Amino acid sequence: MQVTDRYGTAQAMARDRIHPRLTTRSAWIDHVGELPVIEGTLIRLQVDHLPGGGDPLPV
Repeated sequence: MQVTDRYGTAQAMARDRIHPRLTTRSAWIDHVGELPVIEGTLIRLQVDHLPGGGDPLPV
């Protein structure tokens, strides 16, 4: 957690080794066999407020 001038309190959370399951072949149209499992890291950032006064949503 970090306090910033523009966003108030900013909090980042991360989870590593996330394995999303591919459900469509659009990008993998030429791939033969089962679709692969792709490992990655998921990062979530949340702030108290936006500089323009908008309602912040976690991203």
